[in-house]
Amino acid sequence: MTPTWIPENLRQVVLGIQIWQALGLVLAIAVGWLVGWLTRRLLIRLFRARMAEWHNRMPESHRRGVGRWSGALIGTYTIAAIWRGLSFPEAWDRPLMHVGLAAILFTFLALCLRLWDVACDDLLIRSSDNARAERLLIPLTRKLGRVLIVMGGLLLALANFGVNVTGLLAGLGIGGLVVALAAKDSVENVFGSLTVMLDMPFAIGDWVKIGDVEGIVEEINLRSTRIRTFADSLVSLPNSNLIKASVENLGRRRYRRTVVELVMTNSNPPEQVESFLSKARESLKQRSTLVQEKSTLRLTGLQDGHYVATILLFLDVPDLATEQAEREAILLEILQMAHQQQLDLGRAPAPPGV
Repeated sequence: MTPTWIPENLRQVVLGIQIWQALGLVLAIAVGWLVGWLTRRLLIRLFRARMAEWHNRMPESHRRGVGRWSGALIGTYTIAAIWRGLSFPEAWDRPLMHVGLAAILFTFLALCLRLWDVACDDLLIRSSDNARAERLLIPLTRKLGRVLIVMGGLLLALANFGVNVTGLLAGLGIGGLVVALAAKDSVENVFGSLTVMLDMPFAIGDWVKIGDVEGIVEEINLRSTRIRTFADSLVSLPNSNLIKASVENLGRRRYRRTVVELVMTNSNPPEQVESFLSKARESLKQRSTLVQEKSTLRLTGLQDGHYVATILLFLDVPDLATEQAEREAILLEILQMAHQQQLDLGRAPAPPGV
């Protein structure tokens, strides 16, 4: 119904609607845009003023995303509220209603995703002292939550567009067995990802060995885990393999074990060998990175005219690079001591029967 205060010249019909209705729609879009812009600016100011820690540590895209999509949602809702009062004819009202509803649902879903990212970022900030939660639990939870939000948004959209969601879910329940059989591998992969989340056998950045695959965990998804091998290839390992496979996490070793055999010829007098071994053991005791109660240096064999000394090292170091550097330094020091003692080093004796 046209209000009585509308001038006669604005009541003329163009493309099925009156001129004042078209002007009202343009005004609604302008007002909605202005309200959305003001909302976005206000939320960004709140982030800066009230959430200093989040502002410093949260990704810029997430902070701006919350403001942007909040403004878009409120602006879209403002536009819908205004044009609903313009009394459009049926031919225009129904399409506009569907467009407006779709826009509101889309912006609401996008805002939920951004808020979920913000919540996960807050967990990262709070768990800064828990490296494993930061490298495994939170990234996997973030991905799982995004999937659930998208699925919930789709069901909400279907319900608002008149689809019988209850009947749809019942139909899916009846055909669930068929779907599960058809997507058996996908279901196993999901359960595999839940196994990783609950047991936490490894995290991103860990050095692992799963079956024949060995390398550094680079990414954990709902379907697969990506491992960067030491040949620099990227292996996508289905998470279903993790249910039955044994996972060896080399990155979680308390100590790093190294075994080296030092071979000396029988041209070296026994007392010279004994003196060298004694001095080498004293040198190892000065190493702060060695676990002293486990590390040994002993004469362990006499084979084919050779003395065989076994160097067993347990290094307390944080990573592979430090382990390699420390092992190299220890071996070079032992070799230098052998040279100073004028020991004649020989080749390792061949195994019997070769």
